Amino acid sequence: WRQLRDKANEMLAGSNLSGKDQGWAYVYRGWGALGEDDLRAAGSDAAIAHRLLPRELQPVLLLCIVKARQGMPREAEAYLKEQIQRGAPDSEGHAALAAFYQERGDWQSAGYWCGEALRLEPNAARINANMAVVLWRLGRGREAVEFMTRAAELSPGNADFLNERGMMFLSL
Repeated sequence: WRQLRDKANEMLAGSNLSGKDQGWAYVYRGWGALGEDDLRAAGSDAAIAHRLLPRELQPVLLLCIVKARQGMPREAEAYLKEQIQRGAPDSEGHAALAAFYQERGDWQSAGYWCGEALRLEPNAARINANMAVVLWRLGRGREAVEFMTRAAELSPGNADFLNERGMMFLSL
């Protein structure tokens, strides 16, 4: 997490970034802060990123996870759903809701929204990998391996998907 924050700080120190690039640097720094449990910094970076990237869901998701960790899960969920209804493209909104529920440990809801995202975009490696994680947490190991295998096939150069699949398979 520290490396993510440090890299984002380097990007921001350059100060010659476009508004969009600057927004993504704040997103990365915010995720790094969240990973280090620095909710104040993560929330601040998410808010700045949301202003710079008003049509992107990553800053909204980050902001909602921060709010949920601060004890406002219902408000965070409502805000995320409101932002998604404003026009999240394709499966992105469903995947964001799945990630929100994964963060909260609500694996049933995460599975539902991953399924909805896959219905819209069945060949998205990232969504297949997320579904694998959800199924694994729900105790459905064989199905999880199938989804992680699909993710690895859809993104052949992604070593993380192959490693996760191997770990899941060995744990069956």
